[in-house]
Amino acid sequence: MPRIWRLVLVVLAVGVVAGELGMYCGDSNCYDILGIGREATPADIKKAYYKLSMKYHPDKVAGKQSAADEDMFRRIANAYEILKDEAVRAEYNEFVDHPERFFQHYATWMRRRYFGHQESVGNVFVLILITATIVDWIHRRNVYHELRSRLVYEPKVQERVRALRGLPAASAMDAKGKRKSKRRADDLDDITDAEISAVVEMPNWTGGPPTWRDSLPMRMSHWPVHIAKFLAWAARWLVLFTILRRPYGDDEKAFLLRRNLCLSQGAWQALPEHRRKALWDLELWDVDAYQAWRRRQRQRNKGGDDYDSDFVD
Repeated sequence: MPRIWRLVLVVLAVGVVAGELGMYCGDSNCYDILGIGREATPADIKKAYYKLSMKYHPDKVAGKQSAADEDMFRRIANAYEILKDEAVRAEYNEFVDHPERFFQHYATWMRRRYFGHQESVGNVFVLILITATIVDWIHRRNVYHELRSRLVYEPKVQERVRALRGLPAASAMDAKGKRKSKRRADDLDDITDAEISAVVEMPNWTGGPPTWRDSLPMRMSHWPVHIAKFLAWAARWLVLFTILRRPYGDDEKAFLLRRNLCLSQGAWQALPEHRRKALWDLELWDVDAYQAWRRRQRQRNKGGDDYDSDFVD
């Protein structure tokens, strides 16, 4: 069979399949539906659509529209939607010019039909980043205000701030000799963030409300440095302690101890000195010592998974 006839058969077959699947304008030509040529400009397309709308739009022919007219208007509106968008129009022209690439065109059409116009990756990333930054900022401010409001009226904080200011200690008993409630009339209401930081060691306490330096984009800008440091640290650990089997130094022991206890660096530093020393003396960086200590803790807590309040034996 001559090549030209094979091409004609492909075009006819694609037209039939496209019509069955509802691709683009089906088995009709979108340009023919609007009565324009492929060289038509966007203004020509809009003009042709409005002209046909005057004849077939339901609002213009109310009560006089037949089923054929309704079908014709749907086809006109569909053709206009395809040709008014430059990207979709280019895809349609490619589909008409190269019917042998039917499956490629079908995949493109399906993606556009069910997922619509895809936003650029950059725009999506910026939108997600802005949203995440706002949520993170609100969360950090809420954490700060909630923690501050709780710390300000803690009896121990009040006592330490009084001592810091050189004021006499407030009585913990009322006139009848009963212990006063947590909130007392003589509590200090003007405690500053700096005073809280001076008398409190707590990982969650940041010393003040979040600033622009605490924003998510600023923290993300430091990620490459943190990642590079982590990779260097991991490589050093692998070589020295996994491959060469060298003994741990104090820094490595401290890391393993904190990891076993699920404590961050800040949480570890927030523990009182005597408690850190007690945990260190137990040599909990060693797996066997840690497991034995954990069993003792569980027995002390009657089979529970929580450690005692002192974290020590």
